[in-house]
Amino acid sequence: MAGVAHPGRCHAGTGCCTGRTGSYHQILRGRARYQPASLASRRELEQVVRGQDTPLLHGWRKPLAGERVQAFLNGETELAGSPNGLQLRSNS
Repeated sequence: MAGVAHPGRCHAGTGCCTGRTGSYHQILRGRARYQPASLASRRELEQVVRGQDTPLLHGWRKPLAGERVQAFLNGETELAGSPNGLQLRSNS
């Protein structure tokens, strides 16, 4: 399966975040010790997509989730199919 292109950022009022947060939760699924919703709420993911500051980008969650979401938004990684489901892979 081909990789899923990164969606980029969206802006408040455009409604572009509505269908994307599921993709971002897929990004977080790679952290087996944590449920995606315990790392980031839908609201926090939407804030990151809009380029806003959020607790997801600080503290213990930053290396576990915040950096992964930012790398996806910046096009550094993409979602790709694998025998184990969707996985993040580097674009380099």
